[in-house]
Amino acid sequence: MATSAIVHRVSATISAHAWSPDRKQLAVCPNSNDVRVYSNVGSKSTDDWELSHTLEGHDLLVTSIDWCPVTGRIVTCSQDRNAFVWTFNSSTGEWTKQMVLLRINRAATSCRWSPNGKKFAVSSGSNTVCICSFDEVSDWWVSQAITRFKSTVNAVEWHPNSMLVAAVGCDYHCRIAAAWVTDIGDTPDVGPFGSAEGLEFGDMIVDRSISSDTTTAAWINAAAWSPSGNCLAYATQASDVCFLSARGGAVTEQTIRVRGLPALSLAFIDDKTLVAAGFDMNPAIFRHPGDGWVTSGEWSFDTFADKKPETGKAGTGGGSAFSAARSMFASKVATGRAAAASSEKLWTRHEAAIVEVRALTKPAGKAAGAAAAAAGSAVTGSFSTAGSDGRIVVWTM
Repeated sequence: MATSAIVHRVSATISAHAWSPDRKQLAVCPNSNDVRVYSNVGSKSTDDWELSHTLEGHDLLVTSIDWCPVTGRIVTCSQDRNAFVWTFNSSTGEWTKQMVLLRINRAATSCRWSPNGKKFAVSSGSNTVCICSFDEVSDWWVSQAITRFKSTVNAVEWHPNSMLVAAVGCDYHCRIAAAWVTDIGDTPDVGPFGSAEGLEFGDMIVDRSISSDTTTAAWINAAAWSPSGNCLAYATQASDVCFLSARGGAVTEQTIRVRGLPALSLAFIDDKTLVAAGFDMNPAIFRHPGDGWVTSGEWSFDTFADKKPETGKAGTGGGSAFSAARSMFASKVATGRAAAASSEKLWTRHEAAIVEVRALTKPAGKAAGAAAAAAGSAVTGSFSTAGSDGRIVVWTM
């Protein structure tokens, strides 16, 4: 399948990015304690982008950003152990922030809004995942901690039903936990994993250890849910991409060993297409042959999103961007100069590790509330990647 890409050079480096529900704005952290909000990002030329706001308040590096598709609020978390919820005030034209009471003593690593917009999750180096909701009485964002982790939680992702969270981290485990908050009207639901009877907040629905015969023991960098919620994918530092598929309470697992370097971020484009990107600087596409809810067949690697330009020469042919970079370095060490051969030049659109992948949803338009979330739930076959090279690349398949 052909893939086109538009490259935007936004800053010297990027640590996180998130799109507004209507895709007219983009929030970017330039690897600092601030978040920049750009408007007019629909233009193919980065020169047309406008820096409309700078969100200031964190003391250390902002590690994650998420833009709520329902309320339009932004949540940010940082190495300063804090999280802020940002609300746009239309009367003043400014973003106002509210601090979240996380009660953690290590850096926050990632944050994600639940699909229904009522709460968000924050993972941290405190071996916890905080489920945060708004307390109307206290006029404050409060948190409840899920604490059954043995090391840093690198990433957290919500199931589409907003009642479960997947958490992965440095203890070699992938866990799915109950995250309903009855104080805000949540109804317990475990989706395709069986019955919620007898389960309470924080209980583990699934707990997978990355130390079996089919995988190499390694910490886990990222996770992602399929739009239907029947499949959870996660990527390990050992260059494995694993798939947990569930239906009717039965859970099956598949592991794919990737040729190349580990992925740092994952995103489902649809129920049968997964994008994985990281140190290889080139998004990898995985596909499933099943129909509908993915009930048959197995996942397999399909292709890379970025293609090496044809040089008209016979030689090494296609290879990873990392291989090209390694060849350049080896030439410098051996000869004291960079190799001139075109086959050894870095040809990928990203020139450093890809730190985040985002599936691009259909703009929600003027829909409001839950309707906006529903309108933005169907993906368009497009995704964006943010890299340590300061580039945002928008890919269309």
